[in-house]
Amino acid sequence: MTALDVAGLDRTRLDVKTPTGNLTFDIPQSGVHIAYDAAAAIAILVGLGVPLDHAAESLASVGPAFGRLEKIDAGGKMVILAFAKNPTSYNTTLRALATEGEPRQLLIAASNTLVDGEDFGWLWDVDFESMAPKVERAVVSGTRADELANRLHYAGVPAGRLRVVESRSGALDEGLALLPPGERLIVLSGYTPLIELRDEMRRRGWTGRYWAV
Repeated sequence: MTALDVAGLDRTRLDVKTPTGNLTFDIPQSGVHIAYDAAAAIAILVGLGVPLDHAAESLASVGPAFGRLEKIDAGGKMVILAFAKNPTSYNTTLRALATEGEPRQLLIAASNTLVDGEDFGWLWDVDFESMAPKVERAVVSGTRADELANRLHYAGVPAGRLRVVESRSGALDEGLALLPPGERLIVLSGYTPLIELRDEMRRRGWTGRYWAV
């Protein structure tokens, strides 16, 4: 990879040097990790001797999977679902969001199920400090909402901007209720609460099932 440009939440552009020449890819997803995934895929094709004639066209058609900065129209209000489950995924997602000055209006959720992991010590390795100055309002949810709220407090999000709502449906209502016109609700969430939030959106008719994206 010889060049990389993450353009907001909609596009990642990269140049890749291959044995047959330089190729440019425009991928309708956001993030440095997307570029590395694409470069790795190209390297595999080169290693297998597969022609790259249609590689750029194919990658240009690959939109985000569910929860990977997925945009959902929530009854006329915009929600962006961002799945994050460890420091690396959180920090990568936060860097992508920062390209558009996000998150400002935030719903953030974490749960300590067996799937999500029971130890949340890793929250202290997430660079929430870089996010804190932008946050205007944060709704905190999940089975460990208290611990997550404490982490955001120490990151610099003022207590007056934090609201703990443990239920996922209630948190979604709270996050959307006071959303200013033209703003987006950024949902940063671990796996289990993300599924719960997205299922709630499906019940409200805002989206389909996550595996059908």
